[in-house]
Amino acid sequence: MRGVKLAAVAIIATSVVIMIVGTLTEAGFATAFAQVLCLAFLFTLVSVAKPLRPFRSRAHATVACMALFALIGVVHVGEEERMKRDEPAAYAKLLVERKAREVRAAETRRQQEGERAAEAARVEAEKRRRQQCGDEAEAITMVQVALERILVSPSTADYPWFDQSVKPQGCGRFHVRSYVDSQNGFGAMVRTHFSATALYDGTGGWTVRDLSTW
Repeated sequence: MRGVKLAAVAIIATSVVIMIVGTLTEAGFATAFAQVLCLAFLFTLVSVAKPLRPFRSRAHATVACMALFALIGVVHVGEEERMKRDEPAAYAKLLVERKAREVRAAETRRQQEGERAAEAARVEAEKRRRQQCGDEAEAITMVQVALERILVSPSTADYPWFDQSVKPQGCGRFHVRSYVDSQNGFGAMVRTHFSATALYDGTGGWTVRDLSTW
């Protein structure tokens, strides 16, 4: 346990160094941060799993992983420094490409944020519209409730899932047309077609008018 704690302290110290080096050099903050995340993942892995051979303890395995990724970071930074010194044209091209990637990433983020904002605005507008003008599903339900008052056996009413026509006729007004299967006075299932107009008052109240059956 003590070895693992020491390894954790070593990883934190190395991570800080990598972050500082990556930020102050051309390696970039994102590259350094990715290396730190890799270190954290590997530390978690070797802390909960069986120690990796040929290491005798989790601490040894963790330190080895830490040294590997620290070396990768140093090599990466060193390669860019060499290119900056010996190949200025290639280094300038690298910087331009990196900047272009950053610009594209920023543009993608702005576009995604704009799409999320537009979707949120659309959902909010639809919510306000339903509050003010009612909803097609509610209109169907209200007409069905009114219809069942005149059915012989409303408890046996069976409505279709898809064969229902609901046509908005302005804010708060819906024309509903469909059918229902229910038992008659002799216990036989019969089909009754119906149509009606459902009116929404904007405050949660509904009125059904012109209900007709055939």
